[in-house]
Amino acid sequence: MFPSGGASAYWTLAPEIDRVVRPIVSSEYGAVLYRLYEEGVPHIDSLQVTGLIGFPSFHTVMGLVSLIAVWPYRVIRVVLLVVNALLAPAILIHGGHNLVDVIAGVFISIVAWRAGLAVFDAYERASSQQAGVFTQGQAARA
Repeated sequence: MFPSGGASAYWTLAPEIDRVVRPIVSSEYGAVLYRLYEEGVPHIDSLQVTGLIGFPSFHTVMGLVSLIAVWPYRVIRVVLLVVNALLAPAILIHGGHNLVDVIAGVFISIVAWRAGLAVFDAYERASSQQAGVFTQGQAARA
């Protein structure tokens, strides 16, 4: 409903920079996205685009959630720390995101992980309470 295309839709890199960096979401493609935002899409079936969600950066979310999930495993943690360190500038350059998109991705990662932990803890408490009631019922029959 309210698309956000990231930096590439609003900032144009010099052709030389585009040629050297070769971002996935280039300035040329950013111009196409900007035109879509301004004029709309004439036919939804002809819509073949990527990069319509600039805010927040779900590339950031995927990287951080993966890192959090493997944090207890030292070797994998180190590998993903390196990958995420390389991913951060790539999100800005190749993904065409603004810095605020990345910051929002970090925020969403933290909120989503904490919400997931809260749901898991509630499920564990409910399961242990049901197991306790079941065990007490078995003891009463015995």
